[in-house]
Amino acid sequence: MRCSFVVLAAIFALSQAAVRRDAAGPTLVLRDNCKIIPSGGCSCDVKEGNDEIQIREYDSVDQCKKSVEMATAENKKAVNAEIQQKYGDFKDNCFPKPSGGCKCNVDLGHGEEVAEYSTDAECKKSVESVTAEHKKELNEEIKEKFGGFKENCFPKPSGGCKCNEKDANGNEVVTAYNNPEQCKARVKRDVGATVQRQPANIARANVKDVKQAQPNYDVRDPVR
Repeated sequence: MRCSFVVLAAIFALSQAAVRRDAAGPTLVLRDNCKIIPSGGCSCDVKEGNDEIQIREYDSVDQCKKSVEMATAENKKAVNAEIQQKYGDFKDNCFPKPSGGCKCNVDLGHGEEVAEYSTDAECKKSVESVTAEHKKELNEEIKEKFGGFKENCFPKPSGGCKCNEKDANGNEVVTAYNNPEQCKARVKRDVGATVQRQPANIARANVKDVKQAQPNYDVRDPVR
């Protein structure tokens, strides 16, 4: 519980820093491609319709500032990246300590206990584990956007895809496909659904023929 409180306190501190930056930052943050003119005012490089860049000058610096909403969004994005960098790769149920290292809730077979570790290798996920998680998230995102792409296949901007595959010797290679159909996973057909059924009238006719072909064992003595 105390470890969770430490994490929340750290996140709160970073969030407060973002709020302070929001309060003071927007007064100094200019829009992209804008700068202050020494003689006063500001200028911005503006791209026109034909991709021609025009320099526009303004008497007031306020006309070159980023909006409060834009500055706030950028600050939040930076804070989230900072939190992810500091705490994102920690193992499940592991929390950082202010002095360094971490505390982890572990189950060693005698119930859950708190174990302390001092190195990143003990506190954070391995590079392979993080890579696998990122690859899984990317595959899910691609599947959501592009449908039935094969696993480890990624779309190319020009069309088609590139796939991480293994050659005959088991070495990982990157194969490019220009045909989108080669990028998609094959749909398995239901074998049971492909079995053709005989029409009902043919089935009844077959049963009738079988009955007629059977010998008649109901033999009675003739009446004398």
